[in-house]
Amino acid sequence: MDLEQLHSRLEWLDEERRKDRTILVSLEERLKGVAGELTHLQAQLKAMEDSLAAPSSLAERLTQFEQTLAQQRIESGRQVAELEKQVEALRTTEATHYAELDGVRKSIAQQLRKSLDARSLRHELQARVEEEERLQRELVELKQKVEAIAQAQEEMGRTQQVIEEGQRQGTARLTDLQGDILATRKRLDSVRETITLNTDAMRRLESRLNELLASEAERRQAQTEFLENQARWQVERERIWKEWEQHFEALTRQSGELEAQLRAWEVAQRAVKRAQETYEEILQKFERRIHEMVEMQRLAEDRARQEWAAFRAEDQKRWANYTLAQEETLNDLRSEIERLETRLAAVEDLAQTQQDILLQTKEANEQMLHALLAQIHDLLSAYERILGVIQPGHQAT
Repeated sequence: MDLEQLHSRLEWLDEERRKDRTILVSLEERLKGVAGELTHLQAQLKAMEDSLAAPSSLAERLTQFEQTLAQQRIESGRQVAELEKQVEALRTTEATHYAELDGVRKSIAQQLRKSLDARSLRHELQARVEEEERLQRELVELKQKVEAIAQAQEEMGRTQQVIEEGQRQGTARLTDLQGDILATRKRLDSVRETITLNTDAMRRLESRLNELLASEAERRQAQTEFLENQARWQVERERIWKEWEQHFEALTRQSGELEAQLRAWEVAQRAVKRAQETYEEILQKFERRIHEMVEMQRLAEDRARQEWAAFRAEDQKRWANYTLAQEETLNDLRSEIERLETRLAAVEDLAQTQQDILLQTKEANEQMLHALLAQIHDLLSAYERILGVIQPGHQAT
């Protein structure tokens, strides 16, 4: 391998290094893009977690979230696989470059060996020159040979100059090659650092994906617990609603019974009022009858006093007849009064019975109203306790 081929090979290595650098830059951009997508995914996760606070359309949002997360997971896996393939290609390219550098080193060693052969040739030429000088001193008489030897010496000098010039050029090229080798080593070091950074970025990306999967598992667990709590609360609400329906049905039945009792009480009250009115009418009739009887008694007494003097003059028989007639009249009046008093006592007993019925009905209605108010108070207390249980649950959610 000559120097031109070595130079072309070095140029090709530089071109490959530039391509590798371009690939590394694109990989860094891809890593930045993946980081941006992860940031966007975190923002979407935060937005979806905020939207989960609202209970409406929860199933649809959870489905959309799982679909989005699955797409992001597939995209992240695909990007990670592509990055792994590119890193593997970079490693293969690096191994190829190392092999080519070994070939370059071997070529440089061969050129160095050739340079050492040129030095030994120069020493041999010097020995020949000395030998020719010795022969020139010995063969002074051979002028033609001396001239030929002089020409040969001149040619050998020119050849030596050409060889020395080639040696200087080889030394310069060797220096350039050493500089190129140092630059190539620096580039390889930078490529190693870039690969190390890419490997660290991949590890960070894997750790971030693991954290994301862990957070997703925690979110699923929290979601499952939330749904279980909602199911338990729904069962509790249905049970309480059934109890309320039963209480409302009991209240409806009691209200119907109370209305029936109120209607019966109104009927009884109207009957009592009618009885009271009848009693008052009877009392008024009794009073009028008593007044009439008193007036009749007064008139009779007046008449008796007016006729008393005449009656005293009459004989004993008429007085006796009159006395008997008065006694019969008084007996009739007394019997009529007793009969009226009996009827009045019966009416008073009936009125007292009606009053007792009214009082019992009133007490029963008051007890029923108190029981109804107590049931309503218990229902309100149970409703407030239920609201107190449900509202802390919603606040915790």
